[in-house]
Amino acid sequence: MRGENIGFVGRVNKLLKLKNIEPPINIHCIIHQQALCGKVIGLEHVMSVVTKAVNFIRSHGLTHRQFQSFLLEIEAEYNDVVYHNHVRWLSRGKVLKRFFDLRKEIEMFMIDKGKQILELKDDNWLWDLAFLTDVTTHLNILNLKLQGPGKFIFDMYNSIKAFDDIIYNDIISLN
Repeated sequence: MRGENIGFVGRVNKLLKLKNIEPPINIHCIIHQQALCGKVIGLEHVMSVVTKAVNFIRSHGLTHRQFQSFLLEIEAEYNDVVYHNHVRWLSRGKVLKRFFDLRKEIEMFMIDKGKQILELKDDNWLWDLAFLTDVTTHLNILNLKLQGPGKFIFDMYNSIKAFDDIIYNDIISLN
């Protein structure tokens, strides 16, 4: 399908070249494009703090059980944090959403453990966390719409266009 010379994309590009028409940009997998986007927008300082906190909570059995008990005790919305997988972009969105929703509880727990997260007191960092959480949530929704068999290109285009409008409106509302 995608072969450079004999696949569909290759044949279309060859035909367009013969007619002196610029070939379209083709994207093999939108998820990889989003992973690149995440690195480009420069919010790795947010992800590193979130990952460090989640890893502290989840990597030690006793600490993890204490955190779960703490959340039950204070009747938090969730009973755990999601472990981050560096390989999957989609896991990043879930980790950020859960961290954002539990940020006050995580802050209290980490202070109790002597591991205060100073960034949770920094309004600029919290804005970056909220922005990255929103963007990754919208990316996850878009990815779910684009996955699966029998998707028509115009439906996928409409989903991407709607995503673009959402992101554009979010950025405009920030200014």
